[in-house]
Amino acid sequence: MGKNSKSEPNPVVAERKRIMKRIRKLSRRVIRLKTKYNELTLISCLPPELLLRIFFAPQSNFHKDSVATYYKWTVVTHISRSWCALALETKQLWSGVSVTTEEIQSPWADLSVKRSVPLRLDVAVIVKRRVFIPAVFDDVHRIRTLRIDITGSSNEDDRRLKPLIKWLRTTEAPVLDEFILLGSGKLERRGPRQQVNHAPFSGSLFNSVAPCLRSLQVKTFDLSLNFVPFQGITTLILHQPHGHPGILSLPALLRFLSITHLHTLDVIHVLYDEDDHDKVDDAKPIPLSSLLSLALYLPTHQCQRLLRHIVVPPSCRAEIWGHSTRKPDDPLAISPHAFMDSILSNFSSDATVFTGEMEVKVETDVIAFGLRRNV
Repeated sequence: MGKNSKSEPNPVVAERKRIMKRIRKLSRRVIRLKTKYNELTLISCLPPELLLRIFFAPQSNFHKDSVATYYKWTVVTHISRSWCALALETKQLWSGVSVTTEEIQSPWADLSVKRSVPLRLDVAVIVKRRVFIPAVFDDVHRIRTLRIDITGSSNEDDRRLKPLIKWLRTTEAPVLDEFILLGSGKLERRGPRQQVNHAPFSGSLFNSVAPCLRSLQVKTFDLSLNFVPFQGITTLILHQPHGHPGILSLPALLRFLSITHLHTLDVIHVLYDEDDHDKVDDAKPIPLSSLLSLALYLPTHQCQRLLRHIVVPPSCRAEIWGHSTRKPDDPLAISPHAFMDSILSNFSSDATVFTGEMEVKVETDVIAFGLRRNV
């Protein structure tokens, strides 16, 4: 009798199970109705081409200050099922990867790398206090754009950059189109010779193998680089802070200009004075026939010497600044009119294209003269 009582189903439990089964069935039906309802809204009726433009809008500035901020674009996947499906199916949305050097593996980066196969990657690396080589670098054969931001680093962090510097020196980049290196600007050197010999980065870049490299930008970073292997570069931007020693000699820059077809040349405080003045002064001027934009901010004597050795086409936009000490006994000091004449002579009959008057900026011990030419 006890066995029979145990085997008999409890009517209350059975009823509860039946109700729960009914609830699940109705819930699935409600979800289908909600999905159908959402599909009929105007926002879900947008064509895929327009939706993709909406998706890509947050990525217009692909380089972000933090990884968390960069991947906030994925909020579009929470709008509706159709938006989520389209975002997951669009490989281009996942081709931008932002990582930090504090972790080798990054879930978001790994996900982006996998979902974007076989497209090329745009990679932003933010250097933190700890420096590991991100796993995304294993796919260097897919990296099209590489931006390394070291602005958060400091003097005591320099030794921690060694793994990253080694990777940049020794790793080939077969499809790299653009390389941007942003330094901290906190490194100090006693003189140009010492700076060049002991720079954190010197010699080759990407093992001298980057056949597709077209844009090279180095800002506020001690770098002594052999530019010769990168003859395909069309954009060269080199910036150093005022007061820092140069990272490049004028002969080295001229040699590079003679073998390239630059469209953009932007040079700020990067040249140091070399000893072989006579060899440079005897060289023939280099025609920069492809140049579309020229920006110089250099000591006046360096600016004059550089302009004497290049020929700028009439169609080139130019902004040229030369700064000089305000001390009258300084042999490198120059008057504003002499500087202006030296610049205008480089453009010969096209000097009238310069717009406005010469600008003068006066600082504590430096005076800067500038001219602009708009086309």
